[in-house]
Amino acid sequence: MSDYASVCSTCPRLGRGKLDMGTASFGTKASAQLDCRNVKGHNNLNAAVIFRLTVFRPFPSEVILAKVKSSDEDGIRLTVGFFDDVYVPLIYLPEPSAFDPNERAHFWLPGAEGKSSHELLDSATADRMYVDTGEVVRVRVEADEFYDDEPGPPKATEGVQQAQAEGRRPPYTITCSIAEQGLGPITWWKNAGVEMDEG
Repeated sequence: MSDYASVCSTCPRLGRGKLDMGTASFGTKASAQLDCRNVKGHNNLNAAVIFRLTVFRPFPSEVILAKVKSSDEDGIRLTVGFFDDVYVPLIYLPEPSAFDPNERAHFWLPGAEGKSSHELLDSATADRMYVDTGEVVRVRVEADEFYDDEPGPPKATEGVQQAQAEGRRPPYTITCSIAEQGLGPITWWKNAGVEMDEG
């Protein structure tokens, strides 16, 4: 029986190498469910494995909900729970916005058009609308890209092999925008309808 438990504990590892692999023009594999069973009647242990596969690929201009995973000077990284390679680059942030290194978050300062990022960082913190880590955001899909970074033959420079310093890119990435009205953290727009009705 311990052999059976050992096989079943390794079954999740079978699919781990194939998950998050992009298939060009199709999507990315979001999940696989494995089911290990002992096939009786033989002297050895067999495992029947059943894969169930879900494919995720939003279409351009689709509005989706995601959660902020992290922020840096280059933009915002989002997650949809089962897929973490969703990005909002600087060009798709609302204007004017800046990155606050103390908070490790981007913020939008409505009504401050034409100000530089240094001037925005001098503004009062209470006036800033932050995009905080863990916050749910509404984003519009701008583009998606598939990468096939298979390692090629080793390269030799002057007779000495050089190790590749570059890290591998994810096989599938989605680029999104929060630069339009109604996009961004859902808390920004919760009371917008109430204010418009009153005004």
